[in-house]
Amino acid sequence: MTSTFRSGTCLTALAVVTVATTAACGGSDGGDASGGGADEMTEMTLGYVPYTGDAPLFLGIEQGIYEEHGIDLTTTPAQAPAAVIASLVNGEQQIGFTTTITLIAAVANGTDVRCVTPVDGRSDPSPDVDYTGLMVTADSPIQSAADLEGKKVGVVGLGSLNHLFVMEEMSDAGADPGAAEFVQIPFPQLQAALEQGRVDAVVATAPFSAQILAAGNRGVAWQERTFIPEGQGTCFAASGEYIEESPEEVQKFIDAHSAALEYAADHVDEALAQLPKFLDMTPEQAAKAETGSIYTPELNIESIQMIQEHMVKHGFLDETLPMESIVYTPADS
Repeated sequence: MTSTFRSGTCLTALAVVTVATTAACGGSDGGDASGGGADEMTEMTLGYVPYTGDAPLFLGIEQGIYEEHGIDLTTTPAQAPAAVIASLVNGEQQIGFTTTITLIAAVANGTDVRCVTPVDGRSDPSPDVDYTGLMVTADSPIQSAADLEGKKVGVVGLGSLNHLFVMEEMSDAGADPGAAEFVQIPFPQLQAALEQGRVDAVVATAPFSAQILAAGNRGVAWQERTFIPEGQGTCFAASGEYIEESPEEVQKFIDAHSAALEYAADHVDEALAQLPKFLDMTPEQAAKAETGSIYTPELNIESIQMIQEHMVKHGFLDETLPMESIVYTPADS
């Protein structure tokens, strides 16, 4: 099933709010790390959306890093950040993946949830890294975002960062973002939608972008390295209630995941080798994959503010929010 959005309409993330007030479903996928005495370990459930950025997390689990920091970690997959936010709010999960744009929209609508640490660091601005891109068929007349007026564009979520990417690119190219029709399609279905002609272009993130290219399609633009170079497109978040009630546990996770990111930065091949655990990839494909990221434990606050400003510009948000309502900063930092 797909949903459509004619850009230029004010988007207030109603879908995020609706999902965030209902219980999210999902069981453990077996990606656990446990050990030590029950009185010493903190049980923690983490929700994630499967994509290449999860590699440091699973490498940290394999290396026992979370266990060493006193965390008995259970991982639970979800289809979208909104479902993860719902599980954070209702207490099913303590830590969860979100895109920063989804978190900002949720906070703007009264949901108390904050970024606590990067998922996989910051986006890699290197010109040879093709990670998140606007893609078309090989014979498409579309050569740039300026050609998207009157066209249908497939994005993983209406109001998503990829949606915002394209609107900003069209604006920069002198085109009217309101003249494009955006269609919500899950990542695994984007290639079929493009090749079957249901949409004229799609925005895909690795590994799906690599698969679309390998099938003979064409990349038009690579947004992540131009729109938010070294930016913070994603983060692991926690609810405000959990942060206030369990700051020591939140700090445990921040310390553990920081160590996992630092280990991944020194062992990128080992990180990529984790991809077949949660994505439909062979070890050979994983070895050739792009991380798309600079593994670092420090959140890029300036880029989150920039995303907010673009959200206001394109009608996704009425006004920017105080950064302390979006990002958690420990009192002793």
